[in-house]
Amino acid sequence: MGPSGAEKIETLYRSSIDSLRIYRENRSDNRSSLEESIDLAREAAELLKDTTAADTKSKIWNHLGIVLQHRYVDAKSGLIRDIDESIQYKESGLKAMSLKTKATVRARRMMGLGKVYGWRCQADRKGHGEYDYYFRQAQDQFHDALKALNSVGEALQATKKIRVEILDSQGISYRDHYHATLNLKGHGGAKISSLHASISCFEEALEHASQIQSYSTTRYKKILAVGYGDLIQSLDEVDFHGSEPAWSRFWSNGLALSQGVVDDTPDDHHNRAETLYNLASFYQDRYLHSRKLIKNMKLHENASAIAEDSKLVAKELNKASLRKAMEFHEKALNHTKSPIYNRMEAGQQAMFASIELEIWSEAVTIAEQLLDLAEQLALPTHSDEDHERILRTFPRLGATAASVFIKAGKPAVEALQILERGTGLIDYLALQKKTKRDLQEMGRKPSEAHLLCLASDGPVVCFNVTWLGFYCSHAFIMTSTEVRAIELGQGFTDLKVEECVKAIASDQGYPRSYRAKPLSYTENGVTKAAQSTTESGMKSYMIWLWNEAVKPILEELEFFWRHEPPPELPLIWWVGGGLTALLPMHAAGYHNASSNENTISHVISSYAPSLKRLQASRSRVWVPLQSSESTRKASLGIIAMPTTPGSGFGVLNTKKEIESIQRHIAGTAHVDTLITPSKEQTLRMFESSQMVHLACHAELDPESSFRSNLILGSGSKQERLSVGDIRSINLHSAQIAYLSACSTAASLDADLVYESIHLASAFQLEFRHFR
Repeated sequence: MGPSGAEKIETLYRSSIDSLRIYRENRSDNRSSLEESIDLAREAAELLKDTTAADTKSKIWNHLGIVLQHRYVDAKSGLIRDIDESIQYKESGLKAMSLKTKATVRARRMMGLGKVYGWRCQADRKGHGEYDYYFRQAQDQFHDALKALNSVGEALQATKKIRVEILDSQGISYRDHYHATLNLKGHGGAKISSLHASISCFEEALEHASQIQSYSTTRYKKILAVGYGDLIQSLDEVDFHGSEPAWSRFWSNGLALSQGVVDDTPDDHHNRAETLYNLASFYQDRYLHSRKLIKNMKLHENASAIAEDSKLVAKELNKASLRKAMEFHEKALNHTKSPIYNRMEAGQQAMFASIELEIWSEAVTIAEQLLDLAEQLALPTHSDEDHERILRTFPRLGATAASVFIKAGKPAVEALQILERGTGLIDYLALQKKTKRDLQEMGRKPSEAHLLCLASDGPVVCFNVTWLGFYCSHAFIMTSTEVRAIELGQGFTDLKVEECVKAIASDQGYPRSYRAKPLSYTENGVTKAAQSTTESGMKSYMIWLWNEAVKPILEELEFFWRHEPPPELPLIWWVGGGLTALLPMHAAGYHNASSNENTISHVISSYAPSLKRLQASRSRVWVPLQSSESTRKASLGIIAMPTTPGSGFGVLNTKKEIESIQRHIAGTAHVDTLITPSKEQTLRMFESSQMVHLACHAELDPESSFRSNLILGSGSKQERLSVGDIRSINLHSAQIAYLSACSTAASLDADLVYESIHLASAFQLEFRHFR
């Protein structure tokens, strides 16, 4: 090849490097620079000929492998073929290297190929085959890279740095292999040898890094500490009794490394909370390990299988390790220079520790700090989905805080205030946006006066059911004069409530035409076939609900009559309460003909997802549907979906429903009916109607409550009106909404049950009255 050809290749190569550099400076804004770099590198590779110098071919092919790797790994827009091409080109580049190539260059390129094989392993974990083959190939490259460096020696600092980088990459590969097998097979089938190999790599990397001038060793201490943490967890799971000496040795090593990371981190560094959290985790692990030892000794008091030193460790524990963990978690919580998210992670663990230790005054302080931080994270500028992700990470803070307040002997009104402060945060922000004002009267900590005002139309009952143990479930009862809390029975636990909700969700005992008949429910992200709940089984749940919750509340309110019913039944509001909000309080009790042991014999029930929502609904000015001075009729819009596009949806008998509505309201309201409308037509009807009636199917989204939706459309075109869509509109004339659809007040997300994000609550944001 003539000089002009070689020069063109070099020019293209340099231009590709420049484009890659621009991309690396700002990866999100310079995506086009990466594509340009790939195109230039390909063009250079196409100009290579048999007569091209070996080192030039090696350099170009290796570079093309690098930019393709970037597109797969960094840009998140590449395909498996990108990483496969990267492997191909990097392998070709290695083979083309001349014997004169420096050992350090050869080692770096081998390391680079090993990393690409590692990324190919990651792709296999997502469903692509041959994981073990790529893992072995990665290890071979790292081994060969280290071998190539051995011919150079360790005299040069640069050589030591390359060795550290190779050991780093090899350690990550072994660590990922361990976690891949752990996720697939659990602790019993995990490749513990890979975890040990990973630790060996990072220990060697730490040793070499400590000999390099101005080279930070903090990363390797941190990774090693995590590795030892994984080891002790694995030993706890697979070899509990025989592993005590090894467990103690690994724990001590991990603790010393984690303490070293804390010592290396300046007091004002933004990672300080994270390092303190990791240190606290070792003390927490020792507490859990020792607690397990104590439990086993109680089960096997004279068992020789338990080593004597294990008994000594357990006897010396006395919860000192948990107190130490709590101390470091609190330090992390109080580190104001660190990200709020990291502080909340630590604070959550500190609160759990204070609950376990029954230090209730400290638990109260921590709970208030956590809610302060949660409010700082939940900003009006964030999207609903952002808030959803944040609150899912720190679920049920308000509920736990309320139980802590009661345990600490705080007044019921303060416990209710903290409960309301920690629930419905997403609603609070949405209402602020819609009303264009700060809802101080029912803000994040409502005043006692505003709470009492909510009970002006009848008592309001809020449930709080938490995981703190038996007798930690309460009902807050608000009347116009006071707030009080009553302790519910030992049987009213979070697990029992969840069991009852699932039984109701899986019930298939309704007539075939009943719209709410579910086909499945989702647990931990897995959709399961619903099991039919027998009629007697459902009755037993309603009797349990009556005896454990509803009846004690009605007796407390003196609403339970024994001989003669009152002339007019009082109104009661059931509000929020996490999973308890999904229970049919109005249906609780015995329903044989002669019994008054049921809710409907004593009160008229109404529901609201939260106190914030109840206040917002009542604060909206009621506009009469028809003015006495006007002959203009009120407007009612009906959305009917007798048939639904897509498979799996039954035919709905909406004709009689529509006829019945028209017959009863035609004289006082103008009725406009849309049959199988589009999403756009439906939204227009919402804007022009004071009342809407929807008769259709609905679906819950297992990933995001904001994507749960009403199903619309005609023919083969299916359209979905989601919770997010409904929350984003602003209706001025809306007064009444009636949802004749399934699953509208349900959610599949147990972590967000205290936020009450579902179709029914979305309509309550827009319509003053909802059924």
